[in-house]
Amino acid sequence: MRFVAFDQEEIGLVGSKFYVKEEIEDKNKIIGNINLEMMGTNSRGDSAFHIIDCEREDSVFMTKEILNKIKTLGLPLVHVPGCTGRSDHGSFWKAGIGAVVLSENFFGGDSDDCYHRSCDVVDSRLNFTYMKNISLAALATVIEILGVAK
Repeated sequence: MRFVAFDQEEIGLVGSKFYVKEEIEDKNKIIGNINLEMMGTNSRGDSAFHIIDCEREDSVFMTKEILNKIKTLGLPLVHVPGCTGRSDHGSFWKAGIGAVVLSENFFGGDSDDCYHRSCDVVDSRLNFTYMKNISLAALATVIEILGVAK
């Protein structure tokens, strides 16, 4: 398991492209990528979020496990489908590696007003409970997948 933070996504997935090309020695050893992005504001307070897999065969298993963990843990999250390849997970998909994105309800109209703006800072608009719940779902999924993969 690796925890990686990518830089310069907005100008062409620079960090994730480099990582996939230069840092992954054997893509067959990668189970998948869970990308956490824009998961902080939940301005509507409805706990809606996306798991983006675009129904890719190499990625859907992660979505199913995340949803299972949300249910098992009783996390107050509401899944809203969405599809895009325009984020760091796209670099993994281009290399044939499964990936999903967990994010706030961007495609459902609840994106952060400070998205790609100078006001995108840590302040009172962030909902740390919402972030914690999404992070717990991701962590529980990783633990389950790694346990199954052994």
